[in-house]
Amino acid sequence: MSHPSVAEIRAANASLKDHGFFLRTIRPLGPYCAWVGLRLGLRPIQLNFFNFALALFCCGLLALGPASARVPAAILLLIWQTLDVTDGTMARTLGIRSNYGGFVDHLAGIFLIAFFCISVGLGLYLHPEGSVTAALESANIRFDYDPAYSLILGAYSSVAAILMRLTQRIVQVRFGTDPVTEDVAPDGSIISRGLGLVRDLENIGGYFLIVFFAAVLLGKLEWFILFYFLVYAAMLAGATAQVFRSLRERHDYL
Repeated sequence: MSHPSVAEIRAANASLKDHGFFLRTIRPLGPYCAWVGLRLGLRPIQLNFFNFALALFCCGLLALGPASARVPAAILLLIWQTLDVTDGTMARTLGIRSNYGGFVDHLAGIFLIAFFCISVGLGLYLHPEGSVTAALESANIRFDYDPAYSLILGAYSSVAAILMRLTQRIVQVRFGTDPVTEDVAPDGSIISRGLGLVRDLENIGGYFLIVFFAAVLLGKLEWFILFYFLVYAAMLAGATAQVFRSLRERHDYL
């Protein structure tokens, strides 16, 4: 049985338009990973389900595993990100793209978004890192950072991440538009670039996993969860305000 070459895989994916996230920088790995997958006899849907299971496993490892499991979990999540590019590359090469495959692929990402921060928070609650307390003490600030704070911040971050996406979907269904993403279309301005950077920071396909990996290696996971709590809170408030502002004159009923 003949298999497509890397060049043929690239040609089949030449018209692909990415969404502008950091994901585009690992897109070139897609043809090579797809080449390996096709030679192993894998189907895109099998990779979809494997990636789904891998996302849940990583969340479980971060939540309930020992502190020493954080680095392996971070590495597995980077592998997950690479495979998230690979399944679509395989499907386009074979000409078997389907709504069902795209649904499973998207659902894996949604589950990861929903459980990631609360899993990190639970892991820090069970196995405190102490990086916040150490930093404050070095600055002669007396404050006892209770491990429960990490759990609370992680829970609120997960809820905020899901609420943002739920609001976006409701607006898309109800109004047939998305004022949040429309207003951050790249136009070269400083504001547009800033909004794009914030979206890249928050999105799994952006810098999110890179920042997480760096935090794990540096032993600053408590700072990671605190930072992303602030990011999600600001984005949720901003996105909600933008929706109300942009749609306040849309009174037509669909």
